[in-house]
Amino acid sequence: MHRRKGRSIELTAEGRDFLAHAQKILAGMDQLKKSFKSNGNGATVENEPLVVGGSYSPSAILLPSALQTFTKRHPDVRLQLETGSRARIAQLVAKFKIDIAVINDPPESPLLVSEPYRWEKIAIFVPADHSLARKSKLELLDILRFPLVMGASKAANSTLARTISRAVEQAGVRVGLHCNSPMGVKAAVRRGIGVGVLYEDTVKHEVSNGEFKMLKFPGSATWGCFSHIVYHSGRPLAPAAEKFLAVLREQ
Repeated sequence: MHRRKGRSIELTAEGRDFLAHAQKILAGMDQLKKSFKSNGNGATVENEPLVVGGSYSPSAILLPSALQTFTKRHPDVRLQLETGSRARIAQLVAKFKIDIAVINDPPESPLLVSEPYRWEKIAIFVPADHSLARKSKLELLDILRFPLVMGASKAANSTLARTISRAVEQAGVRVGLHCNSPMGVKAAVRRGIGVGVLYEDTVKHEVSNGEFKMLKFPGSATWGCFSHIVYHSGRPLAPAAEKFLAVLREQ
């Protein structure tokens, strides 16, 4: 394997072949370690892609903190966040384009597993200088005298839409405008088009800075629905998705 040459040692041809072979083995082992680090219980998550989805309200409020916690624990996982309407996110999960998601309202597809996550309150809001904002006591009929500004009409199966639709029908008033996103609803309310209807989390920032005021009336605390964690029923969750699910449950 080696021979002495003066005061130095020189590898023989056989030794050089052995060294080259050993270096290849060690390099392969090092690559395996980098690609398949264990998360502590045998499940591998590092270097694994994870696509998380959320409808508008969860993406704005619930998912950022969960993603931050997950990233601290598994910094090598390649994360991607998809945001969209409840229907679009559920569809992407059903098509295996999203690994795990949080949406408002349970999905209707039998392909999806769903578990209740958190109560999401519906907010009725107006600009801070609106006439309704100055009233100390309100009834629902006071609010429904104004046009309502809501999300897109194609979300008619959502709890928010069903709740508002029943109230609208009973009061004989109309929805003044449907918008494709919470940003559109808020923009319309700023322009005085009507009273905004969104999940509370999506307007918390504007309420806290004094731009909007949430309206309270008898029964308003019961307006809402549960957000749901959803994933496909057709295959087990990947290790990274399992770990993200654990983070969601912790929160």
